Amino acid sequence: MHLPNPLALQMWTLRAQGGPELLAAIKDVSHIGYGAVEFAGFGTTSAKEVRSVMDAEGIVAAGSHVGVDALEKDFDRIADYHEEVQCRNIIVPSPPAGFEFTAESWHDLGLRLAALQPRCESRGLKLGYHNHNRELERFDDAPALDILLKSAGPSVGAELDLYWLAFAGDDPVESIRQRADACAWVHLKDMSRSTPPTDVEVGEGILEWASILQACQDACVEWFVVEMDNPPKPGLESSAIALNNLRKMGVTW
Repeated sequence: MHLPNPLALQMWTLRAQGGPELLAAIKDVSHIGYGAVEFAGFGTTSAKEVRSVMDAEGIVAAGSHVGVDALEKDFDRIADYHEEVQCRNIIVPSPPAGFEFTAESWHDLGLRLAALQPRCESRGLKLGYHNHNRELERFDDAPALDILLKSAGPSVGAELDLYWLAFAGDDPVESIRQRADACAWVHLKDMSRSTPPTDVEVGEGILEWASILQACQDACVEWFVVEMDNPPKPGLESSAIALNNLRKMGVTW
């Protein structure tokens, strides 16, 4: 399978969210073979420093996770930063603090994204939302994620986390197909065979990757992002295992 963009690694896997650790992690990610990163924060690291290391390593930005509260409070500074590091995708990674997990709250969160979307578009940015398992809770048989995406509008994308879809009891393949119009990015991590399950490297668990990757390709997913919340091995080692397994599956760019 040929991908339109290089495989990316979500930097939360390495717990790299700013400072010297972030700059070192960008180099490490490049050295094990990734061509892109998805940021989990920048801390106080300047955009100039980040961009300099990215350019030196030949790394590009697949996207960046930014909370909705931060976007609402400090949009122009965030947009300026992303412009300097040439990162055009901003994904809200979860509900804000104090969120009430009700249908009305998911609808209202979608409206907040809808209000931010024109501002993002005016700066050449695409806005999206990333799911965990609670986004698949149902209200009158409608998953919370679909309530959110409907109120957010068709210009707001979805970053489907395939592990969390499966953890919630959904079929990742069907979830991708049902949300193909919104699914601009996917998070790739596998599910262990243990009970209870946890996330493991792609290819080391029970998810059916041939079908999943085909569904992603059919949906014209833009970015494939490897991520682990709890990597079984040191983050960089697990990231390399996932990348090598994807290559064995025929995933190239």
